[in-house]
Amino acid sequence: MSAFTLSGRLAALAFCFGLVPAFAHPVYLKDHYDIRLAADGTEEWEHERLVKLPTRQDVLDFGQWPLDFNASTETFDVVEAYTLLPDGRKVPVGPDNIHEQLQAEAQNVPAFNDMHTRIVVFPALAEGASIYLKTRYKVREPLFDGQHSIALNFDPRRRTQESSGILRAPAGINLRVAARGVTLTHSVKGNEQSWSWSLAQDSDVFDFNPDYTVDTRDFSRQIVVSSMSDWPTLARLYHERTLDKSRPSDEVRQLAADIVGKTTDRREQARLLYQWVSQNIRYVQVYIEDGYYIPHSADEVMRNRYGDCKDKAVLLKALLAAQGIDSSLVLLQLGERYALGPLPAIDSFNHVILYLPEWKLYADATEGYLPFGVLSVASQDKQVLHVDDGLGLQTLPPTRPEENRFLTETRLTVAPDGGIEGSVSTRMWGSPSAGLRQVADQPTLETRSRIVQGVLEQAGATGRGQWSALSPPGLDHGDFATRIDFSLDQKADQDSFWTLPHLGISRYLQQQLGGLITQKPQSVPLLCTPAVIEEKMEVRFPPDWQVGRLPRAENVTAGQSRFSSSFVMDEKNHVLHASWSVLFQPEGNTCSSKLLDSLKPMTRALMRKDVIELL
Repeated sequence: MSAFTLSGRLAALAFCFGLVPAFAHPVYLKDHYDIRLAADGTEEWEHERLVKLPTRQDVLDFGQWPLDFNASTETFDVVEAYTLLPDGRKVPVGPDNIHEQLQAEAQNVPAFNDMHTRIVVFPALAEGASIYLKTRYKVREPLFDGQHSIALNFDPRRRTQESSGILRAPAGINLRVAARGVTLTHSVKGNEQSWSWSLAQDSDVFDFNPDYTVDTRDFSRQIVVSSMSDWPTLARLYHERTLDKSRPSDEVRQLAADIVGKTTDRREQARLLYQWVSQNIRYVQVYIEDGYYIPHSADEVMRNRYGDCKDKAVLLKALLAAQGIDSSLVLLQLGERYALGPLPAIDSFNHVILYLPEWKLYADATEGYLPFGVLSVASQDKQVLHVDDGLGLQTLPPTRPEENRFLTETRLTVAPDGGIEGSVSTRMWGSPSAGLRQVADQPTLETRSRIVQGVLEQAGATGRGQWSALSPPGLDHGDFATRIDFSLDQKADQDSFWTLPHLGISRYLQQQLGGLITQKPQSVPLLCTPAVIEEKMEVRFPPDWQVGRLPRAENVTAGQSRFSSSFVMDEKNHVLHASWSVLFQPEGNTCSSKLLDSLKPMTRALMRKDVIELL
């Protein structure tokens, strides 16, 4: 993921709207905001919440409440906190119960960070108790002078008896306010205007499976506020803050010349520069002052040899400019969120990449192992904001199945005593190949062993194996392949039904696809990444073994998706040749329950292809 994830404001609010673990049990008895916006872009928030914790699990999950903020640009105070026992007694949270540390996200990756977490630990908690927390939060230094953008998303999994708030601003500020599923009351008194709301929400407002559903912010109740007139205005403001960061210095020009050498083909020059940044600038979060959103200069990133997504993008932009290649910064939302809010807000984005208009391609140097011009699946089919070229909002195309392709080829030899040994190769194209490339680039014994055991475990088997890379290292080719040579502890029984052991990623993907297609209907979008999944298997049996009934070959088409399988026994050489493939081609990276329902015949074919009879 990108370093560029949440603004200071939303980080401080994250645990109010959706990032605290959401379960069916906790009940928000009160959830109230009082928000004051100033003409200069500064803000002050007061937030009260009273949460009842009926179960022991609730006590474990909510007994310590983390609150994030940017120590350089924001002020955050706990005004009051206490545990409310079932008999009505209050147990105050004292100073010793409030702890501060570096933001938890930054503890898992290299980081230089002004993002802090203040953790409130509630005393004397027991089942049936409630916790009360009142905080005050101030934005001292806005990202854009005189500008505001706020997005409040009400987690649809949260049970709330009373959620209310009031947003106040000077009457002279031209604010745009939009709401989804929330009724707002607007009033103007003297020099102040305000918007107020009140709602209740049960946990069954939306019925959905979170394992297969888009980010809840795509469909939850929502209030969005922005002082920006449109998305191009946001692009212009970000452009003004970042323009000087990507100007190539003499040192950057020299580096660009050294990287491209005598190469004269412009696309190849761009690819070499991209590859250098991808593999030579290590990923480090740097969130000092306004660094959550604003990159460091290309010179700084080049000298330090580290940076996050926006830093890498700025350095690559400068190197390209040094070779006369135009590019634009592009803001996007990585992950499972696919819908932008109704109004412009910087918090709508968490990642920065580049657009190269000469070849109409996007390049993401953050991943480190993506070939030039290939984006991760988490970036595709998204609305993005071009910063430097005036194109404004654009929509990236959805994933093409052939760019998300997986091929597993398995060869098994069954010994006369039923022992099984063989090999399995896995080849991936496009975005998925990045994971294989990374493993091949860091092939420790521990990593290899973990991969082997993971593959065997996924197939329900145990044994021993050796992992190796089949493709050369680097980003010069669009696919990547690895192989595992193994022997299994399990044995085949000569007189039984036998489930073919699927030892590649295809079995896992089949299970995931089957789980998706068989979900019960829901009104909100599901995650449906287009893909091609193929498996080829060759099983060599002892001469005196016979194979009786085989699964029948099938060809099933549903819309633009299809499944096919083939099972052929070579009696002369005692070899079973089996293969199956799935082309999963929904409308885009998200889809409806109605479409998935039409694919169920394909799923049934998937589930009956594995069992053969041995004689």
